Amino acid sequence: MSAVLSLLTASFAEAATYISNRSVGDGSVSLSITTDGTLGALTTANISDWTVVLTRGGASVTANSANSTLTIGGDALSATATDLLFDYSSAFDRVRIGLSGAAFQSWWCIQSTGQGCSSGGGAPSGGAEFVATAFSYTSQQYSGVQTIASINSAVPEPATWAMMIIGFGAVGSMVRTSRRRHAFSAA
Repeated sequence: MSAVLSLLTASFAEAATYISNRSVGDGSVSLSITTDGTLGALTTANISDWTVVLTRGGASVTANSANSTLTIGGDALSATATDLLFDYSSAFDRVRIGLSGAAFQSWWCIQSTGQGCSSGGGAPSGGAEFVATAFSYTSQQYSGVQTIASINSAVPEPATWAMMIIGFGAVGSMVRTSRRRHAFSAA
């Protein structure tokens, strides 16, 4: 029975969607990042979908998996069962989502110490988060490991439902077997 439960749990491994609304300098970013369910260090291959709404100076720009590119350099981005984390103190790591084509002047980026999201002057030299719209950016400096986004767990994941159904089925089967044994011994 435990082998069957292990197989079902592995086959029902679900994507995880992390969401956040963050203030960055005089701008803000609203994130929705979906991973393949991997826990630990993440690469570009682990991100299956994203939507990032950049707001600054009254303008709002949406970058998503259809109109933008995502790059992850290094291993500073990681996932837990509840949070998406970034280590701003690691060396030469960054995550960048930028609009493709002519609109590439709008982007969101988080960088560790030693890695630059922007080549413009005035950028923080340490770990930082950036929001850029129309060739102009704002930033917020950070250090250490910070939570970037969290899972909204109001609705159970399909794997949770599957485990509950299997559990109820196993309990029902044991009760039924127990009743049959008692019926035969009473006769």
